[in-house]
Amino acid sequence: MPEKKGNTQAVPSFASKRRALLAALAGQDRLAVAFSGGVDSGLLLALAHGMPQGRVLALTAASPLFPARELEAARAFCVNRGIAHSVLTAPLLEVPEVRANGPHRCYHCKKAQLALLMEHAAARGFPTLVHGANADDGLDYRPGNQAAIESGVHAPLALAGLGKRHIRLWAKRLALPFHAKPAAACLATRVPWGGPLTPETLRMIEAAENFLEDLGFPACRVRHHGTVARIETPPSALRRMAAPKTRARIVEGLRALGYSHVSLDLEGYAPGKMNRDINKESR
Repeated sequence: MPEKKGNTQAVPSFASKRRALLAALAGQDRLAVAFSGGVDSGLLLALAHGMPQGRVLALTAASPLFPARELEAARAFCVNRGIAHSVLTAPLLEVPEVRANGPHRCYHCKKAQLALLMEHAAARGFPTLVHGANADDGLDYRPGNQAAIESGVHAPLALAGLGKRHIRLWAKRLALPFHAKPAAACLATRVPWGGPLTPETLRMIEAAENFLEDLGFPACRVRHHGTVARIETPPSALRRMAAPKTRARIVEGLRALGYSHVSLDLEGYAPGKMNRDINKESR
């Protein structure tokens, strides 16, 4: 008997996904891109800027939740590429739901950011705003994406089916400087839900992570538990970070920033781990 054939559906190739994205960008002659300086929004911005008929405006929201080094990298990229770039001050800590740091903080934060960017884009004559959400983002807890959908902000990468692996590959082929850049998240993600956000707390976290990066640990998270710093680093760096001389330097450096206790998470860096655990406990 002939073998039964199931209902199979062809998986779109990387090439077809690229064509879908370029087709979506084609004809957009006045496009604003919410640009964080990361690989997702960076690839989107570079491609839109390269469109022959396109006029593109990069928009970045500056706030205490956004690391200063990320802002400077975003500025430098746009200057080097000749891309029009507006940096807007976003008073996100004035939003009560953001400051309270509850489970829906990201939703309210994104909503406020996008409203600011859309208003500026419209005033400059750019009717369409896009952001860098990709096809993999639906696998994690991303309430900010819901805010983007409700706000009418498009996600061309996700619509084309492009996930992080292909985005990095494409960015590498285009020699974009951030193609291998570690994933970054806003500084508020370092504070457990329910712990109020203050400028002082966010500056403390940022300084601690900058200190670790300068020591040669660029993909770390400093989880903030009051006066306790819990460091998450990729498992491959655990042994090096725990070496006696390095450990002593880290303890000294973070204590100088205001932490009384410094701990190393033996599980290693896991994006979103803390808030996912808290979310489970609250159900």
